[in-house]
Parts: sequence; C-alpha cells; structure tokens
Amino acid sequence: MRRSHVPIQTYCHDILYAVLLVLLRTGASVKDVTAITAAVLAAAKSNLRENRSVDPALSVVVAGVLHRWHHDRNFLDCNAVPRPLAVDSGRHSLVSLVRRENRKVNATNVVNAMRRLKLIRRHRDGRYRPTTRVATIQELDPVLAEHVCHSLGRLLLTVSNNTRYGTNGQRLIERSAQVHDLPRSKLREFRDFANIQGETFVSSINDWLEARRAQNTENSRSRTAHAGIHLFAFVDPPPKSQRFRAAMR
Repeated sequence: MRRSHVPIQTYCHDILYAVLLVLLRTGASVKDVTAITAAVLAAAKSNLRENRSVDPALSVVVAGVLHRWHHDRNFLDCNAVPRPLAVDSGRHSLVSLVRRENRKVNATNVVNAMRRLKLIRRHRDGRYRPTTRVATIQELDPVLAEHVCHSLGRLLLTVSNNTRYGTNGQRLIERSAQVHDLPRSKLREFRDFANIQGETFVSSINDWLEARRAQNTENSRSRTAHAGIHLFAFVDPPPKSQRFRAAMR
C-alpha cells in the first residue's frame, strides 16, 4: 500500500470543515460557531501547556497494556487471572508491563493515565489490579481527546485509501448499517445488541492482531505497520421539539 503524501494539515482541515458544516446545518449561527471555535482553541492551548508530557497515541498504549495484562503469562497467576502489580518494584511491575508493550512511551505517564481513568485500582497491599479488560474511557480527559482525534484521522485516511485504490483489492473495510425510522422504544434493545455484537467482533479482531505482532519491533520497524479496526454505534438525538416536551413532563 502506498503511503499518503497528503500533509496532516489537510486532514485536520477536512475534519474541522466537517465539524463546522454540521454545526451550521443544525442551526448554529456564524457568531455561535465563531465563539465555539475560539473557546475550543483557547481550551486546547491551555491543555497543551498543562499536558506537554502526555505521550502521543497514549490511548493505544493503554489499551495494549490492559490486553497484555490479561493475556501475557508473565503477568498471570496460576488461574490465568491478572497478577496484582506494584508500580515499579519487583521483576514484574506496572512499569515493566508498559515497557513490554511500548518502550518509547513514558511508562509513568501511562500508569498515571490508567490510574486517573480508573482502569486500575490500588488495594491494601499497595499493588494494583485492573478494573476492566478493555479501556473504556467514560470522562473527558486528554487521553479521550487524543483517541477521538486519531479516530477521525483514521476514518479520513480509510476513505482516502478506498477512493484511491477503487476496487483493486487494496480497499479497507468501511461499512455502515442504519435505518431512519427505528422506534425509540427499541433504542435500549439496539444499544444492548450492538454492544454485545461489537465486543465479540472487536475482541476477535484484537486477538488475531495480537497473535501476529512482530516479536522485535526495533529490528523490524520498516517491515511493520499500524493496523486495526475502529467500531462505533450512533443514535441521533431527538428533535428539539421532542426534547422540550420531554423536559416539560
């Protein structure tokens, strides 16, 4: 697959264009959009100053660390349960776990992010245990912002790749399933069904990818690529009139 020579600024331009277009199409005025843009830019500048030590692609590393903790026999007990780990002591620690996943990132930053996002919990013995098998981020955080940014970029790159290669076999999967008239009484059922099916699908893909990772990335950097699947479900919010009636009840 050829590398794209389009600069990242072009993709960022397209992302911002799409977001601003959605805002205008949903009724926001130019004045409102300008104010939102200025506020977001100010918040981003502030976050950049306060989080200069945040590693790029931190969300990918966090997810990989959790997967390794649940699958690498060096970090499992005799019952195949993740071992409790100290932060940075002993042969097997959280820091050594992070470094097995990625030696280039700041391991302390990764551990702090996992602690902040409640993906790990400290017990009375001072060691940590994972609270989940997958990294589901449920609050605003620099890691979530980075995850969203990378997701948007990857979507645009996939679309660009598919339009460039047409139907010659180089296309990546890019599919959607949607209807415009699902009864709102079925939304919870849809969420439950999508979550179950999605978890199974992503777990299978993840296991396949993990089983085929290069054993020594330092010596095979030129022969490896970043690959994966990103899956999400969506439900459009109700029209403003419906939300207003619901609030008045």
